[in-house]
Amino acid sequence: MKNLSEILKCYPCRNLDQNNAQSAVLQAAIFKSKKPLRNFYARAYREMIRLRERYAPGVQGLEIEIGGGGGFFKEIRPQALTTDIKPVPGLDRVLDAREFPDKSQSVAAIYAFHCLHHIPEIRKFFAEAVRVLKPGGAIVAIEPYWSPLAKFLFTHCHEEPFDDKAVAWEFPSTGPMSGANQALSYLVLKRDHAQFKTEFPKLELSYRRSFGFLEYIATGGIWRPQLAPDFLFGLLHWMDDVLLAPLMPALAIHHIFVLNKK
Repeated sequence: MKNLSEILKCYPCRNLDQNNAQSAVLQAAIFKSKKPLRNFYARAYREMIRLRERYAPGVQGLEIEIGGGGGFFKEIRPQALTTDIKPVPGLDRVLDAREFPDKSQSVAAIYAFHCLHHIPEIRKFFAEAVRVLKPGGAIVAIEPYWSPLAKFLFTHCHEEPFDDKAVAWEFPSTGPMSGANQALSYLVLKRDHAQFKTEFPKLELSYRRSFGFLEYIATGGIWRPQLAPDFLFGLLHWMDDVLLAPLMPALAIHHIFVLNKK
């Protein structure tokens, strides 16, 4: 019997092999067809750029987006190098985030939107980030959050696991997308943050904010049908940003954070 996450998917997305680059091509097409979802991502991209400019001001160097397949970050930040571990058409580079080809201290910013929880050996990524980032440079990332609502949805309505009881940060993987733990940022930045600071003393958590509830759920995300007509999304965005803002720690689906290299 199919699990709930597969049943909830839109028809073209069911049984999709997300390890294949074709999944990123389909994702790009979905962004073009679902205007509210595209608007949500565009605002998130702009917020990532704003935080880079706020927390790494004046740091010059490469800007690299990892895990960018299917997205449109380059439309918002043309100077960024867009990369993915899969050979996705239109990206600048195929890159495994556990092994950057760049010179030490040559990168000003690394952007990652829902990418880090797919890296099975996250310590290797953090070590590489410390190596390639310039002093003052930043990792700006958006990851699944750990609010009670998010934990319920990720546990029961999503194909990727959310294991906040995992002993290790690492997890098994048989392909670019076939291994994940959506609770990874919880493990690193919340439960085991003291350990993270000991292992990576040059990376400092400078900023973190949870966001995204009614508006994002109503978009259906990338793989599920949209749940509300386009004209309602302005109201849903206002409700999230203003009316429900104090409740976001209990309701938010995502969080955005900045790790600066000291």
